[in-house]
Amino acid sequence: MSIAILFDADIKNGGSYHMSINNLLEIKKKFNRNNLNCVILTHESNSELERLNIDYQIIKITFFDYIFILLRNIILINNVIIRINLISAFEKKLLKKNISLIIFSFVSYKSYLLKKINFTSTVLDVCHRDFPFFKEVRGAVYLIREYLNKNILPLSSLVITDSDFLKKKIINFYNLSPNSIISIPNIPSSLIVNNKKISLRYVKKKYNITKSFFFYPAKFWYHKNHIIILKVIKKLKVRKININCIFCGRDKGNLKFIRNKILEYGISKNVKIFDYLKDKEVLAFYKICKALIMPTYFGPTNMPPVEAWYLDVPVVYSSYLKNHGKNAALYFNPNSVDELIQALKNLDSVEIKKKLILNGRKRLKEIIEERNSGISLFVKKIKNLIK
Repeated sequence: MSIAILFDADIKNGGSYHMSINNLLEIKKKFNRNNLNCVILTHESNSELERLNIDYQIIKITFFDYIFILLRNIILINNVIIRINLISAFEKKLLKKNISLIIFSFVSYKSYLLKKINFTSTVLDVCHRDFPFFKEVRGAVYLIREYLNKNILPLSSLVITDSDFLKKKIINFYNLSPNSIISIPNIPSSLIVNNKKISLRYVKKKYNITKSFFFYPAKFWYHKNHIIILKVIKKLKVRKININCIFCGRDKGNLKFIRNKILEYGISKNVKIFDYLKDKEVLAFYKICKALIMPTYFGPTNMPPVEAWYLDVPVVYSSYLKNHGKNAALYFNPNSVDELIQALKNLDSVEIKKKLILNGRKRLKEIIEERNSGISLFVKKIKNLIK
């Protein structure tokens, strides 16, 4: 019998994509060491997997599979499907490959295609419950997330999440057994860590970087809170203090607002905005920035601080995420311009910067240890499931 990891993450999704890559690499390696046959499945060719020398098989989802998913969500028809033991074309393909369990990188609607094959789900966050007023998680998005979580998580053989803090929330929100949830914390992206060769001089020249800057790699969602950084730059400029910041990330509905505010505040010379950068370029920006600023509301963890700790970059972090950063960051209320200004001022202290870097290394070591324990437990439980 084989275990399958369905890798259907989109590189445009940033942190969740890198989390999926990391989990795939380490879980597959652990399976191999435990003599468990593991195959990687995708719906199309994937250049990143090829670059990492990961073998994979392509398995398509057909039009009839989507109809099957729809029918399974109509109670009366689903009862008939169960009674006559009808299975999807997708599951038939998996059974032919002798697959007994499939690992999903998300809480996936594709789970409805499975009846005979067990599956595990991955919960990235429950921020739609924590911050339901944000545009990106309200309305239909909120309803879909809740529907999937309430219906799919109880059917999952195991649930992966990225922290014990999130695990407790999932137990509370969806009444799941603690034994069914395993925390596997995020580590720096393999795609960034493995990009060793990069010319910092070339990147500076390419992007015309001539001044010191703070770095914020994040898609332009409302909850990413880019606006507070602009307000800080504006307020300091009135005091004749100039600081600079570089943003990079795809537009998710808030970029036009941010660009307009930059013009309104008169800080065009202080802010650079780039679209989604190559991994090696992101690595270079980390290496040459003064610090990472992370004013996001969403969590309970984020990938950039972990990458910054790996690269000895000081972290200035939203106080909402103290459970993640612990003593490896300077914190500020993400609603307070003055608190962020004070945090940035504190970075002028050489001693504080040294302490942050040292604590970042320690925090990363803790995360790696927690991750190793989580993966070992996950593999142990999988072995018991497929006996």
